[in-house]
This record gives sequence, C-alpha cells and structure tokens, in this order.
Amino acid sequence: MKAVFLCTNDRTGGAAIVTYRLMEALAGSGVDARMVVAHKKSTSGRVSTVGKWRYRLSFLAERLDIFLRSGFRRADLWKADTARFGCGISRHPWVKEADVVVLSWVNQGLVSLTDIRRIHAMGKRIFWTMHDMWCCTGVCHHSEACMRFEGKCGLCPLLGKRSGTDLSTKIQRRKASLYAEVPITFIPVSNWLAAQCRKSSLMRTAKIEVIPNALPIESFATNPIVSRHEIGLPEKGDLIIFAAARIDDPIKNLPLAIATLNKLHDTHFNGTDRSPVAVFCGTIKDTTSLDGLRLPYVHMGTVDPSMMAQIFAHATVVLSTSVRETLPGTLIEGMAAGAVPVTTGHGGQADIIDHGTDGYISNDDNPETLATFVSLAISSPFPRKQQHEAALRRFASAEIAARMYRLLASV
Repeated sequence: MKAVFLCTNDRTGGAAIVTYRLMEALAGSGVDARMVVAHKKSTSGRVSTVGKWRYRLSFLAERLDIFLRSGFRRADLWKADTARFGCGISRHPWVKEADVVVLSWVNQGLVSLTDIRRIHAMGKRIFWTMHDMWCCTGVCHHSEACMRFEGKCGLCPLLGKRSGTDLSTKIQRRKASLYAEVPITFIPVSNWLAAQCRKSSLMRTAKIEVIPNALPIESFATNPIVSRHEIGLPEKGDLIIFAAARIDDPIKNLPLAIATLNKLHDTHFNGTDRSPVAVFCGTIKDTTSLDGLRLPYVHMGTVDPSMMAQIFAHATVVLSTSVRETLPGTLIEGMAAGAVPVTTGHGGQADIIDHGTDGYISNDDNPETLATFVSLAISSPFPRKQQHEAALRRFASAEIAARMYRLLASV
C-alpha cells in the first residue's frame, strides 16, 4: 500500500509533528508512507514539497479573499480558512502514485476543496485526520461560543458578524456538496472532537473513526537521566509544569493557571517548608504575564523537545488550563514521564485521563477546585510507572500506527 500524507508543515506545529510521527511509524511497519508539505524542516527523504511560488500565490489569494470579505478586519484573519484556493497538489507525483491520500492540517492554501475532488476523480481513497473543528464548521477551526455550525453558518464572529449569509455560509455549502459527492473517512483525534462532528449539520451522517495522535511514549523515562541543576531547574520543591509554544496565548488561559497556583500557595502551602515550584516552558508575548504569581516559579523559555522529556521526568504535576484542547499533548507527555496531569475539561482530556485514577479533570474553571487537585497530586502522587504505562496503552506510536494501517487497508 502506498499512502501519502498531506500537511502544510512537517515539523512545525502540533498537527505537523504528530502527522510526521505517524508517517514514520507506518513506514517502519512496512507501508510505503510519504508526506507532501508546503514547508519542509526535516531532512527526511520521505517528505517532499509543493512548488514554492505556486503555494505562495494560493496562500496570498486566500488571505486576501478573507480580508476583503470580512470588511478589512485584521483581528481574526488567521483564525479563518476557506480552502477556496489550493496549489494543485493533485499534480504532485507522489499523490499520483498513491493508493491512499490522508489529509491532515491542509489549510492556508495547500489543498482546496476542488483539489480534493480532483484527488477523488483520480481513484484515490481519501481519509482526513482532524486536529480541530474546521471540517465540521464554515470557516473556523474552533467554534468557541458560536454554535451556528450545528445548523446554518452565517453572522460569523471571525468575519465581523456582517451578514446572515456570508463567507462562512458559502464555504459551509461547498463543504456539504463535497461531502455528499466524495467519500471521505474522517478521523478526529479525540472523542470530544468526534462529538462536535456529530453535532454539525455538515457531518451528522459522515463516516467517522476516532484514532488519537501517536506519541513516542517509549522515549519518556520516569527516572531522570540528568540532574535538575544541569537543565536549569530549581533543586528543591515539587515541580508543576505549564508548557505551551506560547504560554500566554489566550487559548492556554494563563490567568486561570496563575489564579490556581496562587490559591495553591495561599491555601495549601503558605507557611510550609515544602512549597512547590511552577515551571513555565514556552515563549511569553507579554513579559508582565507572570508578575502576579505568588508561588515560586521559573520561566524556561522555549525548550528543545528532547529536553522536555527530562523536565517532565522531574515533574510531579503537569497543569493545563486551556479553554479548548482537541487532545493536549503536554498532558500525555507529562503522564508518559510519570507526572500527574491536572486539567480543565474543555476538549479531549477525558481520552487521556481516568479521573481520580491517573489524573484529575475539573468540570469548571474554578481555581480552588484545580488547586485542590494539584495539592492531591503532590501529597498523594500516583506511581510513576503506572502513569507511564497508562500513556503507553493509549498513545504508543506502534499501536496507533497499527490502528491507522487497519483503517487505511479496509475496503
């Protein structure tokens, strides 16, 4: 079987990284698996790019189209995608040779809805791994408080709510036509995302198979290989890790994390000699974001992925307060290294955590509840080997690759 994965990037961004890992895992199991991208960072011979200028033209055309149709709004320009423009990826030799085409995160001008029709006309079987909600909405990747995707899109918040029939309505109709005429198997990476699909007017009758992201769980050791001092961590105190590409991205809800850590300090550890330390990994746009934190903390900045495994190996807790997460990788990686995940429940966290058995999920955004869970994780941590094995059962690359192979090979 020849399978080609289409993704805008190969090593930049969460969707790209997990797609690359899955492609490599399938290749390691004997599948002729390859990847076609717009931006290549790896040196892999299994990754090829589309024409640079052809992609740039489609990228600029789509951005300009959205800009004009939203009344020249800049605020949400990067939150909407239309797939009205593509770079003719069906003409790539690897796509022509493939038996199976797996779409991943293909927005911002890589693959158009018309390209997908052309791929189908070539006789290819099409699968679409979903890392966010874009397939089941008009133009947005996350609907947030807007529920219009359950019926008719329009008055789109990302387009300025200018018209009941706007670009989101038109793209929703184009997707509906595509889904009705082209057989596509959709692969949401979490049960939460699958539930959003089934609410959508676009996808209530679509073929949906949930397969989570593959992660290199085996590479996460529960026993640290290097000392705290060697990687810049404080020598004493239980470590609470908060990690993201940008930790003050509004999606990550840093204010809730700070409120939680302050409540932990004031209620559970104030005046004790065992105060935990918060460790923040990732960039900060607003340098004052952490000024109100009363718990001791360090900001590591951007951390190499290979070093994150060692940081997690020293951690007691990995904390997430996101307002939405399809399948939060930091929770999985922290668990794989033996830490206890504590999180809000806005997304696919229930696919990762068995509440009270290997982690804690708060059903609300109450910092007191989250602080209590963090305190429990510190005072009565779950066995680190148990945590690693739980992550291994659910997300090991070999098992996920096997599930994906069975799906791609099914008729």
